[in-house]
Amino acid sequence: MNTQIIKGTVRNIKRTNNSYNGNPNFKFDVEVSNGHLIPVSTMNDAGINYILGGHWEGWDIEMVLKVNRLSNKLIDIAKAEEPC
Repeated sequence: MNTQIIKGTVRNIKRTNNSYNGNPNFKFDVEVSNGHLIPVSTMNDAGINYILGGHWEGWDIEMVLKVNRLSNKLIDIAKAEEPC
């Protein structure tokens, strides 16, 4: 599994359809220091999905992503100690 640590600001949080088991899913963008937006989505049935909501928008965060050719999936997220 290829993982990366990304620091940036959360933008455009959108709730998507629930998983088959009824757990929430989200899509959002992370604006990094050079101004690019990185699209991120959550994995089905992951516990991290319950702490991610609209209140994270605009926060500087540090997160761990599972990265492949097709998507960036959120593994862990935390508030950044230093502004991005």
